[in-house]
Amino acid sequence: RIEEQEELNQALLGEKKKLQNAIQGLEEQLEEETMGNSKLMQDKSSAENKIKTLEEQITVNEDNISKLTRDRNTMEEKLAETQQALETEEGKHKQEHRQRLKLESHIQDLDEKFDRESKRRQELEKDKRKLQQEIAELQDQLAKALQRIEDLEAMQARLQKELAAMTQKAEE
Repeated sequence: RIEEQEELNQALLGEKKKLQNAIQGLEEQLEEETMGNSKLMQDKSSAENKIKTLEEQITVNEDNISKLTRDRNTMEEKLAETQQALETEEGKHKQEHRQRLKLESHIQDLDEKFDRESKRRQELEKDKRKLQQEIAELQDQLAKALQRIEDLEAMQARLQKELAAMTQKAEE
């Protein structure tokens, strides 16, 4: 019976040792699980911080996107206004270009007309000088003719006097 008791005791001790080993294994496993759980809690906290940071960054990025969208819309409006102004200015430029070409053509016509009038005036001046020269020659010829007429009239008067004197002498 003692032997049985000892065997039983030995068996119980062996069982106790096994259970103590199992408990120790479970305690180690529990400690590992606790550390793993603690690490998971830290990872969870770190992930939550990262999520919070990312959410803040997303909010900032959304604000930036919103601001950039407003800026883009403003720039598109300004671009449209600028394009409209450019088209208006191009229209004005084309109009002014047509007017300039028209004026240049008119100036060219006036220059040609001026040249024709200048040539015509030169020809008229030349004709005027010729006519003045002809008038001077005719006046000179007229003066000579008048002088001859005076000479002839004087000669006629003298001849009439002589005739009258001869007629009187002949009557006497």
